[in-house]
Amino acid sequence: MFLNPFLIISIINYFFSPFSILFSDTLLELSFDNLTGTVEYLSEFADSNISKHVKSGAVTDDLFVDDAKKDYEGEIQKSNTSNIEDIQNSPQVIYVPLPLPLASIKSIIFSSKALKDKFITEITSISNIPLIDLTFNIETKLFNSTSKLTIEEIKRPPIPPIDYSLVYSYGGLLTMLFYNAKNGELSNRLFHSICELNAVNEKIDENIRWVFEYFSIDKSAQENVLDLHKKLFDSLKNSKNGKEANEKLFHSLNNYDEPKHKKRTDELISTLIDFEQLKTKETSAYFTSAKTLLEKWLLMLFFKGSSEDLIEYSSSNNSIRFTEEEYLLFSMIFGIRDKFISLPKELREIQGLQRFISLKMASYAHKLRRSSIQILIKKQDEPLTLIDMFEKKEFKILFSKQHKIDCLTSTLKLPKGSKTEHNKDSVVYFNGNLHDYVELSIDDDKFYKTLLKKIVSKEDYNKYLAQYKKT
Repeated sequence: MFLNPFLIISIINYFFSPFSILFSDTLLELSFDNLTGTVEYLSEFADSNISKHVKSGAVTDDLFVDDAKKDYEGEIQKSNTSNIEDIQNSPQVIYVPLPLPLASIKSIIFSSKALKDKFITEITSISNIPLIDLTFNIETKLFNSTSKLTIEEIKRPPIPPIDYSLVYSYGGLLTMLFYNAKNGELSNRLFHSICELNAVNEKIDENIRWVFEYFSIDKSAQENVLDLHKKLFDSLKNSKNGKEANEKLFHSLNNYDEPKHKKRTDELISTLIDFEQLKTKETSAYFTSAKTLLEKWLLMLFFKGSSEDLIEYSSSNNSIRFTEEEYLLFSMIFGIRDKFISLPKELREIQGLQRFISLKMASYAHKLRRSSIQILIKKQDEPLTLIDMFEKKEFKILFSKQHKIDCLTSTLKLPKGSKTEHNKDSVVYFNGNLHDYVELSIDDDKFYKTLLKKIVSKEDYNKYLAQYKKT
């Protein structure tokens, strides 16, 4: 929908990046395909000859209407509420609560090539956002008029603010879980569980369960998280980078005054200080002597400065052997700290992933706010993980052969009427094609241990997806 002859705007908070740096001579072409729910709108203008566009600069306290044809002087009738699906084809102004996902932006329209180039340069250098899901157009004629009309904001009851740091941490968490879903079926199941914000019914370490409950919409689930862990998760969520996160973690541990745990937090502080300076032992020794998973993930945060470093480390032949569950927790913690915006660009450019994570973040934000808007996420919006693809046995076997994973066993089941001759060389005779009687089985333990050490680039993923669709 190209702002039909009605205008869409939200003056509540702001668009997800990259739209915080849109310029005044910019229009948005929006789509409602992923939105449902109730919105407020203004009834039809007294003069129906109204512009089809909204200045992006209107995401402020005022709504500016650009009428490219003529100055407009008319009164606005009383505001109403209705389902968004019921009012899409009528000329009116609709107030849509933000945030909107990238999927709602069909295109960004600029008044000149210079402005478009400036936007791309700034978004690349400031936000490091992949532009693969965005379409840009130049329509100079839409910006010829200088007339603007200010429409008073509908007086609505206050809307609860959104903790955007929590939303972006959720996006980082999902993205890292998507990548690490390749490590095994447990990792894959937990990725899908937290995508749907479902309760975790797995037998997993409590550290992992507390991360899930920290992001829960259910307040009773949030209360299950130990106070110390909540403070540490808050430290990660509220940090802008790894250095600041480490400082906040130290501060949280040092100021945690619960008598029952004070001795343990002091031990953790001492261990982390020693680890930073490698005073007493080798790196691997700190991990092998760690008493809990909490200590391990704290050490890993101080050991590796970014999610990209963690991914590379997990694929290297290092002397420390971590389990699938441990790497699962590390990926979650790093995702919370680095957030969606600071994850490797290579990771966010995986086919369909940025669009999907944007939908999930917007949906999560509206659920936190108890908004009247729901984000519709269709089955085709969710990219397949490698483990999802491996449900097709033919693809899993193909993958094993391509990567020379020693995990295949062939079983020959002879049909009735077959005969065997024993001489110098045993010979088996039977009717039909040999392949009809050979069954391949996969040793999942060997398969996933090899996969755990493999880095999957965006090119790899896109190639695997194409092969999966062909098998």
